[in-house]
Amino acid sequence: MEPTQEPTEMDIGKMAVIIDCEGHIAITGSPKTRYHQLQVTIGSKDFVILDWCFARFVGAVYDNSGRTDRRGPRYAPAKRWRIQNRDASDLLERCLDHFIIKRKQAEIAIHFWKLYGPYGSKTSETDLLLCEQLRLELRALTKRGPRPTVPEPIKVEMSGNLFAN
Repeated sequence: MEPTQEPTEMDIGKMAVIIDCEGHIAITGSPKTRYHQLQVTIGSKDFVILDWCFARFVGAVYDNSGRTDRRGPRYAPAKRWRIQNRDASDLLERCLDHFIIKRKQAEIAIHFWKLYGPYGSKTSETDLLLCEQLRLELRALTKRGPRPTVPEPIKVEMSGNLFAN
């Protein structure tokens, strides 16, 4: 399926921001099954964003209402837009220069797809082990909970009065 609107460079930048803020980059699968998937997912209660993503990048929109029903009536209905595998890798490559938060995750995902994508379940044992290592590395970056410590910002000393005439 082709997008109904060809994405512009501005759209690529907007998509990078949406993924940075609302998106999730994941490698699913297991070395036991030899089957993996690369997924980029955006969940939202604002369906306009998901429709915008679908119009420009295709993918699929899934209804999350069953999940919110279990959580109680105070939760609003939500949906998820998802793009997978080669399409996900292509999108991440196009957005790479625009990422602020998820750049490292995107780099890992792109690296994974370059190893796994062309061969699928016929990927060599060595590359499959590397794919699993990349999956675990990406999972560690997306894990909930306390984030790794961030280095202290560099302190710049300024001389003189900045506001003097």
